[in-house]
Amino acid sequence: MHFANPPLLTNPAAVSRQDIQRPSPIRIPSMAKKSVAKKDPWEKPAPKRSRHTKLTPKSKARAKAAAKRAGRKYPSLVDNMNAAKKQRSRKTKSRSTSKPTAKKKP
Repeated sequence: MHFANPPLLTNPAAVSRQDIQRPSPIRIPSMAKKSVAKKDPWEKPAPKRSRHTKLTPKSKARAKAAAKRAGRKYPSLVDNMNAAKKQRSRKTKSRSTSKPTAKKKP
């Protein structure tokens, strides 16, 4: 305990709560912490206007492997979401790294 002005401790019952200085609580800036709790993907409704990714056999195998590593028999929604995300990122990378085609002269 930390006392502002330490009283004589001959009688411990003589120490009142006002004599004890409590440390101030740590304040987290409002921008650093959001008060809205984030929902899990299976608790949220599916987005109405979102891209739907059809998993390729390779992506399905990736999701199954992730499930097996985690000790599950079959892939969960999160495994499928991660496989689809990886599939989409590979697709955009291949488009952005492709060579520019030469324009035909008229």
